[in-house]
Amino acid sequence: MLGGWKADYLFGSDGCGYCKWEHPVIANVTAKFEGFISFHDNIDSTADGDIFAKYSDGHIPTWVLGCKYYRVGAGANMGEEQETKVLTALTYDLTGNKPVDVCTALKIEELINNI
Repeated sequence: MLGGWKADYLFGSDGCGYCKWEHPVIANVTAKFEGFISFHDNIDSTADGDIFAKYSDGHIPTWVLGCKYYRVGAGANMGEEQETKVLTALTYDLTGNKPVDVCTALKIEELINNI
């Protein structure tokens, strides 16, 4: 957590097809939470190696949301729309349901209630 903000991390490589698929999804989701989430875009970077080592088995892509939720692998199997909803719901939970206008869709609210 930086300055009261939660941090979201994406670890991957430009040479990885799944990383390329996941990158815009998580970047678009975290952009909705500007001012509440600090996005650490670690594509082809060794920055935040301590976080990567703690939450990953060494495989990519790996995303870590607020050091509370994490996953190794992409959400490509569920599709972009569902992956966006899941990442939005988890990030919304991390920020204490802020900003309120981000999660007005009923299906997002249902996902949040299942967390």
